[in-house]
Amino acid sequence: MLRRENVQQTKPVISCDPDRFKDPRKLGLMLKMSAGLFILVCLFAISTDWSELTLLKNIQLENFETREELEIAAENNDMAQIKVALGYLAAGVTTFIVFLFWIYRVKYNVIQLGAQDLEFTPGWSVGWFFVPVLFLWKPYQAMQETFKASRNPGNWKGRPGSILIGCWWACWILGIVLWKVSNGLGNSNDLSILIRSTQVSIAAEVCTIIEYILTLMVATQIESMQMYHFKQICNAPPGSGITQPREVAPEQESVLSILNV
Repeated sequence: MLRRENVQQTKPVISCDPDRFKDPRKLGLMLKMSAGLFILVCLFAISTDWSELTLLKNIQLENFETREELEIAAENNDMAQIKVALGYLAAGVTTFIVFLFWIYRVKYNVIQLGAQDLEFTPGWSVGWFFVPVLFLWKPYQAMQETFKASRNPGNWKGRPGSILIGCWWACWILGIVLWKVSNGLGNSNDLSILIRSTQVSIAAEVCTIIEYILTLMVATQIESMQMYHFKQICNAPPGSGITQPREVAPEQESVLSILNV
């Protein structure tokens, strides 16, 4: 039976040592690059799906004069779909792996910044993505916790979550549903159903693009907040060490509110 994982700490762990607090921006840059490439591939996928949609409608309307013309158009479409599918798979898997590394990093960092009584460990913040059924909400909860602890490590409980993360997760779930529907419809031999499948596929790709744009916005926010606290805590040179957490002052809270769009 699955149980909640709690991060137990006997005292705050706050570190100015770069060997403990890890600058999330380098991994964030890798995430931005891979996600940007994936978004580009998604745009190509929309283009090829639109071409396939046009092909299916022309077949339905019997616009091809000869069977040879139809076969050439279908073969060209199939080749384009295969190339885009391979690119989509490669870019999508790479981006997801980088994203998981990034999630682990920023959760680890909030512990180094002094956040206590966390429900999700760095490992389980990643691991819940692979647990059947529970992956539908546990990663969302872990991300909200990371956001709140990044905004105010010394007093994160009871803080509001991010609306942006809510939108990001809604796109994540909607994208899964749309892909399931599209794949289910795609098994039909009926032209009208295949047209509907392609339309749903385009909608899923648009949803995926929005999802990854929101991912990059969330990543930028969390990275900015963590670096803000790291610089506030580390007034002394790296290695000097600080043993007590610093709760966010009201004037600092107003600065951080700017980061929470």
